[in-house]
Amino acid sequence: MSKYILLDANLLIGAFDHDSENTKHIESKQIVESLLLDNTVKIAITPLIRYEVLRGVRRVPTEQMVEILNDFEEFEITDVEGNRASDIYRLALVKNQRLDKRSFDVFHYVVAEIRDLEWMSQDNDLSKIANLAKPIIEGQI
Repeated sequence: MSKYILLDANLLIGAFDHDSENTKHIESKQIVESLLLDNTVKIAITPLIRYEVLRGVRRVPTEQMVEILNDFEEFEITDVEGNRASDIYRLALVKNQRLDKRSFDVFHYVVAEIRDLEWMSQDNDLSKIANLAKPIIEGQI
């Protein structure tokens, strides 16, 4: 049985738009290569991750990156995910915890949580998002 792992755009950009001098890119490439070799793993993205990757790559032609991304399972973001993401963002405002409203990390977290996917990211605010989401997920808010 395969498990889906939602990969953040930074991991994908680092893995495929690889700068051999950048330690984060080296780490990203190793992570993604090991996942691609694992027969029990299927890499997942969302349309927002696709957008972030295509916006961020510099060394890979867009058409080639589109082909790579087309090989991954793409999970849509619906009103269910959008509503929960906005709940998390509003809760962050109430608790005076800053979440970047231009960042899509809350959407990625919510897609992974609702679809029961593992989410891999090199961003630092994953634990903050998870802590904010916990009472919402548990129906306490």
